[in-house]
Amino acid sequence: MLGPTQTAESSSVFRFVEGAWIRLYPYTLLVFAMLATHVLWLPILARVKTEGTRIRPEQPVISKACETRRKLFGRKSLLIPAVATGVVTGSYRLLAGYPLTGDAHYYLSVLEQMSGSGIQSALSTDRPTLFAVLHLLRTCLSVEPEPFLKYSPVILTSIFVASTYLFINSCFKDERLAILGAFLASTSPHITIGIRYFTIANWLATILMILLFTVILRSVEQKSRAWAVSAIALSWLILGIHFPTWMFMILVLGALTLVSYLKKDPSQSEVSSLARIGIGCLLSSLPTLVLGLGIPEVSAVLQYAWSRTISSLTSVTPLNIIRFFQDEILLSSYFSYGSYAVPLTYALALLGLYRLYHVGGFRARLILCWAGISSLGILMIPKFEQWRLLYMMPLHILSAHGLLYFLASVGILKGPRTIFVGRRVWGHETIPAASLIAAGAILFLLAPFSLVAIPASALVGYCLAYDASSREAYKIVATEIVLLYIFATTIAALCSLR
Repeated sequence: MLGPTQTAESSSVFRFVEGAWIRLYPYTLLVFAMLATHVLWLPILARVKTEGTRIRPEQPVISKACETRRKLFGRKSLLIPAVATGVVTGSYRLLAGYPLTGDAHYYLSVLEQMSGSGIQSALSTDRPTLFAVLHLLRTCLSVEPEPFLKYSPVILTSIFVASTYLFINSCFKDERLAILGAFLASTSPHITIGIRYFTIANWLATILMILLFTVILRSVEQKSRAWAVSAIALSWLILGIHFPTWMFMILVLGALTLVSYLKKDPSQSEVSSLARIGIGCLLSSLPTLVLGLGIPEVSAVLQYAWSRTISSLTSVTPLNIIRFFQDEILLSSYFSYGSYAVPLTYALALLGLYRLYHVGGFRARLILCWAGISSLGILMIPKFEQWRLLYMMPLHILSAHGLLYFLASVGILKGPRTIFVGRRVWGHETIPAASLIAAGAILFLLAPFSLVAIPASALVGYCLAYDASSREAYKIVATEIVLLYIFATTIAALCSLR
């Protein structure tokens, strides 16, 4: 547990971050509004820009940079510090001695009841599958309910980071992008919102949705029935754990199937595979409906979920986004402080979306549909429910794309696999890993001086690049920019958890 002296020292850094949040609040609103409405204007801008630059060979250069990514950045060993960063974020409130908050007390009461009455008491809750899974895990680990819930965010954070890496690497075959996405996932709003409000059901279902998208990619790529069946099984599990996430997943899958069909690609096997998986995912709800007919408790859960869904659908209107931006109190609670006060992340996410429109292909369309359904939901659903769609936005994946696209566009994302400094040879992944560990140590051990890590990191980069060739210097500059962005998101995430 952090001592009072260290807590006081940390406050100086956190006050600086909070002041920056307040000063950047108007810009945060502006960039978020652009991100929330990107489905209305970004596809048109991307098409006009593409048509206007067809004569110039700009796009092939960027494509070549994208093709060589795997050679330029990262190895799987960097997944270890990425997960470690997630562990730091996930355990911060635990180490600082914060009590359980949000829905944690409800989870605790149900798990304590299940300890005495058995697993069958989960049927009387609104999330029977989730509580059955939690009870089985707790029983297998022989842990009391309260410690189990306290440490569950750390476990979920680690799994979320690893699943993000697996998905991005499976989707784009790019370890560099996957590693950066994993680092950004470790400090994303998925983590901080999940910890603060203890949205375990939504959080776990989101992880399963990411794994389901990974399985779908492999099923389509390998034309494998086994992967398709696995996707349908995951869909059924998501349905039992968190119905809104299942609905969101179905909408993304449906949008991806429709867009792929309208694109009329040379190979329509992807569309047929997606259609079969989508139908299977919809049919996966039938066993739950059958159980509802025979078990009164399950029937009550289904009626509750259905009534909430109908209530939300009847309130859907384009005017909701106007009402959202007219509510100053609600806006300030979202964007003047905390997990969603991330204007740079929104800007990079927009840049990542723009790049994905140019990349094209089935895999890019999956991310675009994922972000597009989130955006449409933010525009349409009632304002007090819009946080759910913002939570589902893949900001960490989009911002990773945006950051690497920016570095490639300004011409500094190039260089060899190794960096020669004097007579020493450094692997390019060594610098960010070592620097991130050092920055984390400074943050927790010498909190008042943690901001010194920023100029110190730049100074280290300058010293390394002093006698280096231009190609090696470009690599060091790119590494420093990525490092500083990860460091900044880590500080902001920890501040939002106070």
